Amino acid sequence: MFKSRNVCLIISVALAIPCLIFMIYSFCDALSDVNSVDSAESVGTAIGMALVAPCLVAGGVGTILHTVGGCIYKRGLVLAGVICECVSILLMITWGVFYIPAIVLGFIGYAKMPKKI
Repeated sequence: MFKSRNVCLIISVALAIPCLIFMIYSFCDALSDVNSVDSAESVGTAIGMALVAPCLVAGGVGTILHTVGGCIYKRGLVLAGVICECVSILLMITWGVFYIPAIVLGFIGYAKMPKKI
């Protein structure tokens, strides 16, 4: 089960998981700060949540695929996960800064994986 693992892939997964946790925490924290008395604030928060939700979904799916692909050592899952993380950056550039090291190391780890196992 434990072959010689790709260090870049392990580090990229270790960086992508805290990024996803940070994104979920920020989303939930902003959601809990909504005051139902002020309707303008509620509308603004709802618009912000609608803008951030696609980034959160793409980043979550990408991190899950990236992690599963790294654990079972499948090239296709790693590539799909890293590409989803890239899409997450395109959807919300301000949060994408945290994913950049994980994406770079993920592509390096993907390139170092053997073609056939």
